[in-house]
Amino acid sequence: MDLSILRKKVSSGKDIEDVLKKIEWKDFEKTVADIFYKHGFRVKQSFRFKTNRKYEIDILAFRNRLAFCIDCKHWSKDREKRSALIRAIKAQKVRVDELKRFLSSNLDFHALIIT
Repeated sequence: MDLSILRKKVSSGKDIEDVLKKIEWKDFEKTVADIFYKHGFRVKQSFRFKTNRKYEIDILAFRNRLAFCIDCKHWSKDREKRSALIRAIKAQKVRVDELKRFLSSNLDFHALIIT
């Protein structure tokens, strides 16, 4: 979703969560990436890497020495259960730990995405 459209809808009094629920998951990821980009971050979407197995992080956002590893969830109401959220958090922690391992063993790549 174009950020100016999102801003206009939210400024007119619509709830941001209600607005974002009406877009497809791919557009939701792009919107989140665009928000980081507009705030001065370098952004990589659908970042795939391999350590002991293949992993993917929806969005990596870097600015200076600050990094965000984002797992976008665009769930319907029936998926918003505590147990599903806990599983998603645990899976993201594994991906982030593996990303650290990947970057520490690929210093050239580390320098490329951090700077």
